[in-house]
Amino acid sequence: MCPYFHMKENDDGTLDMTYSSERHLIDLAQGFVLGAADVFGDRVEVERFPPGSGKENMLRVKWL
Repeated sequence: MCPYFHMKENDDGTLDMTYSSERHLIDLAQGFVLGAADVFGDRVEVERFPPGSGKENMLRVKWL
């Protein structure tokens, strides 16, 4: 199975990004977000959810 991203824009302007892969590399996905923000001069805050919460493979991104 290839990794994939599912994006959902929220009413408050945040973005929920779910990363699915067999390797569970959510840390890599967070690095993609932070690196892209840096390259494009954006400031972002990334919220992570605890393991076992049902959202452990999701990031919530907020532009500052």
